Amino acid sequence: MKRIALSCVLALASTSAFAGSALVVSDLGCNLPDGNGGLVFTTDSLNVRTQSENGNAMFRCNADVAPSLSGSAAHFDFNSTGLQCGVFTATGFELTTDWNATVSASGKARLTCHVRD
Repeated sequence: MKRIALSCVLALASTSAFAGSALVVSDLGCNLPDGNGGLVFTTDSLNVRTQSENGNAMFRCNADVAPSLSGSAAHFDFNSTGLQCGVFTATGFELTTDWNATVSASGKARLTCHVRD
């Protein structure tokens, strides 16, 4: 269930098709891990979506989340969670295992998802 929720919510944040530029959207929904690995939905986010002419796409979301209880930065990706990231591209909705998230010791989180044709 978490895999579906992560993919669908992330995809909602980026629905425009374009090539060779970036789309920056504020205050849309993004679902990303907090410092302890729990999924957090936020609308207090900055979403950056780029897509190149060859169909490669990147989705990035930044937000303030709960920091890790360890007091250190936390890193997450497909290998550590088993979750996929969903991104809308010019050809439709794509799921990818090529993503990573970092949460700083102070709770600054960044999620980046890559889709390659």
